[in-house]
Amino acid sequence: HENTNSAVILSFQIDTISPRLQGLAAILEQFTHELFFHQLRTNEQLGYVCYASQYSIHGVLNFKFCLQSNTKDPIYMNERIEKFIDSLGEKVDNLGEEQFENMIHSFINNTLQEKRNMQSEEGHWYSSIESGLYDFTFRIDTATAAAELTLDDFRDFYHRFFPWNAPLRKKIMVGAMCKAHALEVFGDDYDRIMEEYDMETRGFGDLLEVAIAPELAEQGDIVHLTEKKDIKKFVSYYPSPTELLELS
Repeated sequence: HENTNSAVILSFQIDTISPRLQGLAAILEQFTHELFFHQLRTNEQLGYVCYASQYSIHGVLNFKFCLQSNTKDPIYMNERIEKFIDSLGEKVDNLGEEQFENMIHSFINNTLQEKRNMQSEEGHWYSSIESGLYDFTFRIDTATAAAELTLDDFRDFYHRFFPWNAPLRKKIMVGAMCKAHALEVFGDDYDRIMEEYDMETRGFGDLLEVAIAPELAEQGDIVHLTEKKDIKKFVSYYPSPTELLELS
């Protein structure tokens, strides 16, 4: 049975995790969740899997937008998610104090509520160990930091990391394309591409790069990484949690 779904993940790297940044990302997730689903799933009917969430890896905070579709290819989905992120700016700027305070209170209550079962409790403690930070009071510290956040803090957080021209924007797009969508995108060139490219390791990246934004690809603002080792040439690394602990 041939899979008819394509999918895309847009992940934005924020910074080394802290209670304050964790609170801001969680509030953005709360604010974005229904808006993202309503626009791309309900209005545009792009797919059933549609969500936005914050997450951390080895002590570094990230925020991702995920979409799976059986009607559209990753190029189109990337464009629609970027359009949503751009439109989100106006909603963030027009957010009222009362709604913001309600989101803060909801986040704090959810963060501090007792875990309902052993699995949730275990997951909470294990995440503190797995991160390498061993910060077992992080949940309480995050709730405390969130209580001090202002609406201007939230707006600044969005505008620093997410719009196309944001000064601290760091985005990586990962896409998976089914055969039916590849045929639509590449048309008569599909057979040649399958013959000439090592699809297992390279995918459609060289062509997707140009298809997404040719003018930016020419300027070098979009980089297609064909090898895992290439990423070292284009990114700077945060200190490992273990190193930070040793220094402190």
